[in-house]
Amino acid sequence: MNPINFFEYVERNEISSITLESLIPTNINVLNNNGSTALHLAVYHGYDIMTHHLIKLGANANLQNKDGKTCLHYTAEYNRIEIAKILLSNNASLSIADNYGNQPLWTAVFNDKGRNDRRELIELFISHGADKHHQNNVAKSPLDIVKIASYKNLEKIFDL
Repeated sequence: MNPINFFEYVERNEISSITLESLIPTNINVLNNNGSTALHLAVYHGYDIMTHHLIKLGANANLQNKDGKTCLHYTAEYNRIEIAKILLSNNASLSIADNYGNQPLWTAVFNDKGRNDRRELIELFISHGADKHHQNNVAKSPLDIVKIASYKNLEKIFDL
């Protein structure tokens, strides 16, 4: 199958009428024209069942797109807690940094902006060993963000 058609099925979340296996290109981790895998697209769109199927069929959750983002970066950016659980239970790494040096925990804390809407996700990442002290390319860690921005809602999680 043409990889372009495969990506179209993933983006439309179509897994019912035809089995996903019959659509997979030779390399399930092939990149689309924007430098993302089918798994990146499924996570970005919040398709938890599609995410699960792609992983079971061999998709690599630790591959980085052109921006250096992994699937866990997308869960942090778009607050996809259930998908994060699927990825973490399938050995997704919290220690991979994007092109700016940000690991998924940094992305989750930054996007929380003190609103407390990513608290559960942040706790999940920390419980799976995310590094609160990892500094990005401008020497800022998730812990630094919590301190500098006075995110009171996250201080307890970060032992402040």
